[in-house]
Amino acid sequence: MSELAMNDLPVTKSAPNNLATNELVINIHAPLAEFNLEINEVWPLSGVIGLFGHSGAGKSTLLKAIAGLATPASGRITLAGKPLLDSANALNLPSAQRRIVGVFQHDALLPHLSVEKNLYFGRKRLSSATLDAKQIISQAGLLPLLGRSISQLSGGERQKVALAQAILAEPSLLILDEPVTALDRQNKLSILGLIKSLQQRTGMPMLFVSHSISEHEFLCDQVYVMAKGEITASGSINDVVTKLTQDHVIIPQTVLTLTRTEKPPQNGLIELTSPSGITLYTLANRLVFEQGIAVCSILASDISICTLAPDHSSIVNKLSGVITDIQVNEQQALLTVNCQGQDFFSAITSYSLLQLGLTVNQSVYLQFKASALVQLAQQGD
Repeated sequence: MSELAMNDLPVTKSAPNNLATNELVINIHAPLAEFNLEINEVWPLSGVIGLFGHSGAGKSTLLKAIAGLATPASGRITLAGKPLLDSANALNLPSAQRRIVGVFQHDALLPHLSVEKNLYFGRKRLSSATLDAKQIISQAGLLPLLGRSISQLSGGERQKVALAQAILAEPSLLILDEPVTALDRQNKLSILGLIKSLQQRTGMPMLFVSHSISEHEFLCDQVYVMAKGEITASGSINDVVTKLTQDHVIIPQTVLTLTRTEKPPQNGLIELTSPSGITLYTLANRLVFEQGIAVCSILASDISICTLAPDHSSIVNKLSGVITDIQVNEQQALLTVNCQGQDFFSAITSYSLLQLGLTVNQSVYLQFKASALVQLAQQGD
């Protein structure tokens, strides 16, 4: 069975509507081989929307439905108040009329054209352009490459061209489907940074799709989690990582939004504080702060638990808290410990759980090394 039931609905004139013009509204149903696609969502068209899910979750199917590359069995999709699909009224706009552009893992650049001609290729269809093309090209670092052929570019350079080309087409929605998966670490961070800066410059709504939580942290204002054809969780990156950790979908980790204090570095360490007032320490020059903020994570395996205050320890980060949840399997226990309103996850052996006699509502102490704090965008998933 194909991913979508390919119902070729005729194109008709769209009916007037009074829907909000800053939302992507999706209400669709499609029977798939392993499960049904059932999406009923209203997503804000601002910043970068994140769609997270492992392979086979239904992400590609959903993207095709939004872009008009395939048609669900039934449903309705509106983009910025404009109906794209309405099966009840036999409306199905072709993909070319939806003003949705995609950048994918492997680019679709035209090899017989120069970099410059590729960049301007999508602009030919615009009745009136609003973005300054030279500024976008300059910001992408492509000015020295304009005269080159596509075959002369590296993988990272090709993705920069593909990204700038898509933005210069000025779509109503830019879909970024695993755009950095095929790149090495250095190029991956470069492209992610470029996506973020170009979105901030243009204000263009973007839908970023990836199975990498760290990439979502770096880019996205709001993240939606997809599994077996449904949206199972949504929220800020902190909320989503907490939910995925509790559900054992990702490696257990605690996510913290941290601000550097005004204290100068001491003995190679800098002082950080969380919104709830937790003070932590990490290695100097380890974090990159954006507007004074860095989002970091600590693996649950890096956080140890003590029943007594660790007063004489070389480990610098020590917190007191209360156990709020314990999940046990044959070999490991995942504990949720609330410290000043922030949940921390600690993974210990089942043996240690029994030896320490740990229970829910028990007061405990956490400790972890300064090096355990890692900026999410610098991780591999």
